[in-house]
Amino acid sequence: TTSTDMINIQIIESKEGMHEISFERNAKPMYDDILEAMPWFIRKLVQKNMNNAIAELCGDDDRVTERDMYDIVAKITPESNLQDSFDVLDRRKSPTAKEVTASD
Repeated sequence: TTSTDMINIQIIESKEGMHEISFERNAKPMYDDILEAMPWFIRKLVQKNMNNAIAELCGDDDRVTERDMYDIVAKITPESNLQDSFDVLDRRKSPTAKEVTASD
C-alpha cells in the first residue's frame, strides 16, 4: 500500500474555525467509530469536543494519527467511560500501531 492509501483528508470545524485535517491510517475510522458508539442525542456534542481537541492537540501539524486518537479521546471522555472508548479505538488499531504501542 502507498502512503496515499492511508491518508484521509477531512475538513473539521473547531472553536478556532475550519481545519483541513489529514487522518492517517485508521484514525478516521476510529473517529467515526467513537461517534457511532455514542447515543444519538450526544453525538454532535462529542463531535464538537473531538474537533476542538484535534485542533488543540495537533496544532499547526493538521495530522491525526491513531495514537493521537487515544490522546483526543482521553481528553474529552469522563474517567468512568474511558476504557470503553479505548476498546472502541482498539478495534481499529492497525497492526503496526499495535506493535508500536505494545513496545511502549
